[in-house]
Amino acid sequence: MALTEISDTNPVLGMLRMGADSNEQVIMDNLRDLFNNESTNIITAPTPEESRERYQKMLETAKEMGADQLTEWANSKYVTLKAEYDKIKDNEE
Repeated sequence: MALTEISDTNPVLGMLRMGADSNEQVIMDNLRDLFNNESTNIITAPTPEESRERYQKMLETAKEMGADQLTEWANSKYVTLKAEYDKIKDNEE
């Protein structure tokens, strides 16, 4: 089975770039740290219920850290980048 039969690729997502010291990059770095620190705690929870609770807590913390703000930023950039990508992909001027 070809990979394209079970997944979609979207190169536009790789075109989203944050400034090195931008607010978006700070949020992204903090979210990455949160995931790295909490994923083991979630996986090693003694019960499935505790795992779900820990996961929900991580999601709440991510929102408090600005995950929604980062999503809004990415969505606003995506529209423009997608249009530019489609022109290149379709060989339009």
